[in-house]
Amino acid sequence: MKKETFQDKLIKRFYGIVGPLDEYKRREANRIGNICFMFSLPFLLVASWLALLLADKSPKLLATYFPLAILAFFFVVSGFIMLRGRQAGLASYDPDELSAKERKQVERAGLRAGIYFASWFYLWNAALAIWLDKLPPVAAFSSLKTLCSALFAGCLFGLFSHFIVRKRQLDTE
Repeated sequence: MKKETFQDKLIKRFYGIVGPLDEYKRREANRIGNICFMFSLPFLLVASWLALLLADKSPKLLATYFPLAILAFFFVVSGFIMLRGRQAGLASYDPDELSAKERKQVERAGLRAGIYFASWFYLWNAALAIWLDKLPPVAAFSSLKTLCSALFAGCLFGLFSHFIVRKRQLDTE
């Protein structure tokens, strides 16, 4: 059995592919990635050119809206990737083709996603409190508000992830 390369693991993780990365799934992932690149490159070139033009005249306006425009664009691109990936059947899998390790990963995907999200959310909120509110690091990391918000967000995210994985399993059966 051929060992998966790091690039294959990244492709599977990014597109939500469970099971073996066969030629069809690889071809569809490459096609979707190429379409997104063809839209992203001109957008980023034009946005960067406009940012250079506006940098001297209105830096505050640029600092406010440029990151928001890029963030909104990439949310649209991510939605496109998810929609086209679902239409192409990249997220579908046959439970019989999965190895024992992959079955275990699918079963606990929601829990793992919730824990990762809660951890990053906690660190992000503490870092923002240190940077924006000028709190000392000990106070920022030991804040009950930061901990409770991270736990709540992690639980919600984990539940949503669990239900999405469960729906995907029911769709494939």
